[in-house]
Amino acid sequence: MQPGNTYAADEQAGGGAQASGPKGRGWRIKKRWVALVILLAGWAVIGPWPADNRGFEDSAYQQWTLAKLGATGPALAEGALEVGMAEVDISPAEGHPMAGYSRNPHARVEGVDGPCRARALTVGCGDVKVTILTADLLMVTAELRAAVLAKTGLKAEEIYFSASHTHTGPGGYARKFIERPTFGAFDAAYFEKLAGQLAKAVTESRATLQAAEVGVVTAYPEGMQHNRVEKGGKSYDQLTAVVFRRAEEKAKPKAKGQAAVTAKPAGNPLAILVVFGAHATTIGARAHRLSPDYPGALVETLKRETGAKMVCFAAGAVGDATPTRFPAGDGFASARLLGEALAGALLPAIKEQTKYAGQVTLGSLVLEVQMPPTRICMGTQWQFSPIWGKLLTDGKTHLQMVRIGPVVLAGFPADYAGGLAEELATWAQRRGATLAATSFNGDYLGYLVGKDVFLREGGYETRSLNFFGPWAGPYVNDLAERMMEKLGLTGVGG
Repeated sequence: MQPGNTYAADEQAGGGAQASGPKGRGWRIKKRWVALVILLAGWAVIGPWPADNRGFEDSAYQQWTLAKLGATGPALAEGALEVGMAEVDISPAEGHPMAGYSRNPHARVEGVDGPCRARALTVGCGDVKVTILTADLLMVTAELRAAVLAKTGLKAEEIYFSASHTHTGPGGYARKFIERPTFGAFDAAYFEKLAGQLAKAVTESRATLQAAEVGVVTAYPEGMQHNRVEKGGKSYDQLTAVVFRRAEEKAKPKAKGQAAVTAKPAGNPLAILVVFGAHATTIGARAHRLSPDYPGALVETLKRETGAKMVCFAAGAVGDATPTRFPAGDGFASARLLGEALAGALLPAIKEQTKYAGQVTLGSLVLEVQMPPTRICMGTQWQFSPIWGKLLTDGKTHLQMVRIGPVVLAGFPADYAGGLAEELATWAQRRGATLAATSFNGDYLGYLVGKDVFLREGGYETRSLNFFGPWAGPYVNDLAERMMEKLGLTGVGG
């Protein structure tokens, strides 16, 4: 064997000996430490982390919000009511993204079954004016709300935002990454146009005020919706109509040198605001034709049958409610049948039971709210790393209450559940008011359901899109009650 070969063999043998010696053991220890660090990093970034299911009473977020409430006063007035109206078409052109279904994220407008509109209803009393802005949109985002407020120059308490929640309406106006699968690609030009159209409706409605009276009626039509969270569970069926008509002019005696003033009956309604809590998803995800879904048929039917100049629709407590699909040729026909049936349930009450008042209390209150710590659920007791929750939202939002005589509109920035609305409506009723809770009030924080429902039911509404745990629903209801007290709803009737 030549020297060079002997050296190579010795080197190979030496290398093997070293691998099993102290240096080899050190490398194995290092690998274990590296694996442990990776494991801990994975746990820190992914989870599971224990979930905080403690109640909201005396929490830091509640104390922060109550301090804001203590420092916030409502816009409040009493006296003669006025009302103004305006309407604009917000239908986009063909080829524009549609909003509604994450499983159909690239849907685009390929025709129009019915136009999508925005409607502004301004109510005034003394120095207080509040515009109720409804739109055939999936929701009003925080950015869109801010843009409309900026374009009109109005304060937050002067516009009450809502949406019909149609899932076959315009998309392309939501910018956030988490919103893109549902709204389609962001279109800056359409966003600007849409914000301008909404602002125009608000401004025009404020320029057309006339003396009016208001009344509220409710119906409870059975079989129009069902509970989508609790199989076989109860649904909240309240269908509310806030009806405005021209103030009656009473006959006045003839004054010397003047003609007598004859009585003028109020006539047909000027405007009707309808609130109902079922998702506007009757048409289905495969449709690519623009449509306001069943709210559009409800609006057109009521307008035709009552002679009202304008009818608005706001999505109510939709968080646990799916609409009934009537047997029909397609989803569009089913939507029309449902809308017509809901209008039919309201018509007798509007025509025969409405009691009107011209002297009212009008108030609006917007509250900045800190929600519970954000979480992405792994069941009820565990969550993904808090890092991901903080990327979704900082938990800051708002609630808004508007009182118009006998009715209170309660606006929530979420898919607000019927179970919560029923509890809040009972609270308001005992204080002499009719509550109409609406969702999508200028922000979106996912689903809000009751504590027991959260802990008992596992699903989309309680896990995938519920970001604040079991006490978020009761927490916002508690805040809503406190806000309504500031608007004058105090004391409990018999």
